[in-house]
Amino acid sequence: ITFTFGGLRIDRQGRVLIPQLLRESAAMVGEVSVLGLQNHLAVWNLKRLRERFKKEPFTDEDGRLLAEYGI
Repeated sequence: ITFTFGGLRIDRQGRVLIPQLLRESAAMVGEVSVLGLQNHLAVWNLKRLRERFKKEPFTDEDGRLLAEYGI
């Protein structure tokens, strides 16, 4: 049995089934990272995410903004 949530399928073990087209366009091969955002999840190719953090590192200002949300 699968469930649908926001157009995506979720199986009985709570796994989100990402359509093949989306996996290919986002280079979802190998390891991925799932980030919880305010009202959605972001799934990143782990290599791409690490490259982005190198280009745009976490700053003190980022920490202050997260603290405002209690994170």
